[in-house]
Amino acid sequence: MRTPRVMIGVPVLLSAVLLYACAVIRPEPRNIPREESRYDDADIKTELSSALLGMDPSRANGISVHCFNGRVFLTGEADKEFRAQALEAAGKIPGVAEVTPHWFPTGSGNASEDAAVTAAIEELPLFAGKVAGGRVAVDVRGGHVVLVGLAPAQTDIDNLVRQVKRVKNVKSVTSYLLPD
Repeated sequence: MRTPRVMIGVPVLLSAVLLYACAVIRPEPRNIPREESRYDDADIKTELSSALLGMDPSRANGISVHCFNGRVFLTGEADKEFRAQALEAAGKIPGVAEVTPHWFPTGSGNASEDAAVTAAIEELPLFAGKVAGGRVAVDVRGGHVVLVGLAPAQTDIDNLVRQVKRVKNVKSVTSYLLPD
């Protein structure tokens, strides 16, 4: 069954307006006191992902959880209530030092276009070389790119951001990359 173009156009226009508003307003990272003992980032990610799925699987599926050196990054789409719940859940996980959210407006992405942008980014020489190995996560919604993780040096981060900005259909790049 085909959806009339008018019905598709209205949500796309609304998403564009909301996406612009989201790009202008960025929440600051929340510092959460870190306990003395070290926790494995994979364990933190698994525990938080499980907690979100336990709260509401349908809303949790719109959120990506990334963790590097005890820093948790939540990216994706969620309503305001679930965003607050996700932040609260992250703060309760042992070993979490900081939580940084980056929210996209719901319905702002196009799965096939965003997958193509993600694939193009992951094929960049610098991404595939120096900063590869699961140390950088890429989230794309509506052509807006969020980079999260660790890179060898600030120059690598700057070069990667510059390269990503040149990828076809990339509208903006937000980097939460940190030098390793």
